[in-house]
Amino acid sequence: MLRTLHRIIFAGYPEFFIFLPARINCGKLLNPYAMRGTVYGFKGDSSQAISDLNKSIELKSDYGLVYRTRGAVYEGKGNYDQAIKDLTKAIELEPDDGLAYNFRGTVYEKQGKYNKANADFQKAKDLKK
Repeated sequence: MLRTLHRIIFAGYPEFFIFLPARINCGKLLNPYAMRGTVYGFKGDSSQAISDLNKSIELKSDYGLVYRTRGAVYEGKGNYDQAIKDLTKAIELEPDDGLAYNFRGTVYEKQGKYNKANADFQKAKDLKK
């Protein structure tokens, strides 16, 4: 039933399911603000995405996934310092999250911090093994 609900809510946004399955399988359900904020992020409405993701963090601040998502939104806005901060927090909360390392590596690369970028890309690759 939960997967059906998510498919209805996120119809037209299949990319969102990259973020969702692990949380469903381990019983960590995202609150509605996190889910809606993610959809706003995919739609390109960064202001509304950040607003909802902030509310999500206020409700439950220990989901690395929400920080990763907000970091990706900040990266899309060109706010690289805030993106790094959020992605680092996501990694602190979920050290096995290869996507967070990959996203942070991308931001470091955009900042010209190639050594840090390569380290994060390698860590992401190692986590896939």
